[in-house]
Amino acid sequence: MACLAALATILVAPIAGASGRRQATWIISDQTSSGWVSPAVSGVLWYGTTAAPSTRAVPIFTSVSGLRHALATKALGKARLVAYDPEKWSRTPIAEQQRPISAMRAFTALAHGHHLGSIVVPGRDLPLAPGASCTKFRGETLDQAFLACGLTFGAVGATYLVLQVASEESTPTAFLDVLREVGQQLHLASPRTRLMVTLSTSGLKFGPLSALARRASIYASGIELNTTPLGVPEARHVIAAVGS
Repeated sequence: MACLAALATILVAPIAGASGRRQATWIISDQTSSGWVSPAVSGVLWYGTTAAPSTRAVPIFTSVSGLRHALATKALGKARLVAYDPEKWSRTPIAEQQRPISAMRAFTALAHGHHLGSIVVPGRDLPLAPGASCTKFRGETLDQAFLACGLTFGAVGATYLVLQVASEESTPTAFLDVLREVGQQLHLASPRTRLMVTLSTSGLKFGPLSALARRASIYASGIELNTTPLGVPEARHVIAAVGS
């Protein structure tokens, strides 16, 4: 089971309809102690073991074998979703780093075979992995490599694809460009898969961050706000502003 970095996340997940009129499900998370996502029946989803009562845990894995082991040992409890976060790091097996599209599809197939939904969260650094089947060319940006390598297509059949581009929020044009292009790829590859995108309260201030979140909601079904526990109040202000 993956144990994620010590930070909190808030995910804004619009449900349906025109982008400016969609109702939203707010996902509040605390990843300081574990890699568990727990959705509450109230429509607010919590990451972490401090979830409210009457929640279902949704574990995050960094390897396909991790999910396979959890299924074999019946460790998932009442989970209905499982997430896969392959990146260029020691937590993801090198074979999965080298062939991430196949690994993501294998994860989703394994999840669906056990009547579970899947969330894939591929790192943009996967084209930098040693021996990767598709690599970043000299002069390319990570965004260009992500698109050229077709990592979006690893989300075929998944419930959600999370695009991790919070590091680019200080350049809104680049942020929105890659979001739009990934959205177009995803629509062609897997129209039913919902696209999420990350933002961070550690970058932009409240006003520009809220404005960018609104613009991002044109292309994405949800917005994940990465923050520190101390930044949760600001993240909730952003949620309120975007929701209004």
